[in-house]
Order: sequence, then structure tokens, then C-alpha cells
Amino acid sequence: MKTIQLSAIGLITLAILTMSSNNYASTIVNIDARSNTPANPITLFLTAGTYNVDPIGIEQGGLYNAWDANFTDNIPSWVNHYSVSSSEFSEILVWDGKFYASDLIALANATGMDFTLVADGYVNFFNGDIYHGDNYLGMSLQVSAVPLPAAFYLMFSGLLGLGFIQRKLLLKSS
Repeated sequence: MKTIQLSAIGLITLAILTMSSNNYASTIVNIDARSNTPANPITLFLTAGTYNVDPIGIEQGGLYNAWDANFTDNIPSWVNHYSVSSSEFSEILVWDGKFYASDLIALANATGMDFTLVADGYVNFFNGDIYHGDNYLGMSLQVSAVPLPAAFYLMFSGLLGLGFIQRKLLLKSS
């Protein structure tokens, strides 16, 4: 009986450790400043959890560094803003509110964001600009799941072990 209980605890602990070693791959989202509007976003299906969104450039594997908001005017007005929305939260505009002389300066000043999904669902990434006809290029983002701390899994396996011990003590006393 003792061997069976120890084997069960070992299997549960192994399953928990396997879950904790998931490969949290990231996805690159390339938002075209003209075509990826609120009506035509790039949509990802993501599982419940916390996600980190970081602007990246061409050197990090993206298609874009930043986008020019007034390309047709021949006035450099590079920006680094993008929008994110889902059924769990309305549009979040991420932008520092400034215009820059080059795409690399705009990228260097771009900010990331984090969001949490309570349930699995679709998340939209787009350019929330009012007028898209004069835009040029776009924003590249790296979307990554934030892994749960390994300590959580260790605590969970410890609580399971305590539960088995409590159950054993209750069975002995009855």
C-alpha cells in the first residue's frame, strides 16, 4: 500500500514538473500600418495566462522598426504605437505620444505591455490610427507567454503530498 501511494505521489510530481517545463515560444506579429486596422487586425488565439508584448525591429526578426504617420507629406513623423484588444478587454493603445525623425529612434523609445487572459480566446493586434492612407511600414511585436514561477509547481506538489498524508491519517483513525 505504501509503495502504491509513493508511486502515485511520484507520478503526480513528475506530471507537475513536466507542465512546468513547457516551452513558452514567442510569436512575432507584424502590423502593417495601412492594412491592419481595427476592422482588419492580426488575430492570435492564445490560451489563458499572462502575456508580454515587446516591440522588436528588423534586427530581432520583425518586418518593421516603426511606421511613418505622414509619409505622403515627406515630413518624417515616425511613431511607435500599436493597439491590442480582445473580448476580455477593450482597445489598449500603446504609444509614448511622440513623433521621431527616424524609425530606429522611434523603435528605441517604444514601450511594451503585459496583459492577462482569464480564458482562452482571440487577441487582436492593429494600428489604431484614425486615417491609414498616408501611413508607411508598420510595427513588429514579439508576443510571449509569461511562465508561471517554478516555485508555484513545487508548492502545488507539496500541497498534494500533504493531502495524501492527511487522507492516510484519516483512513487510519476510522
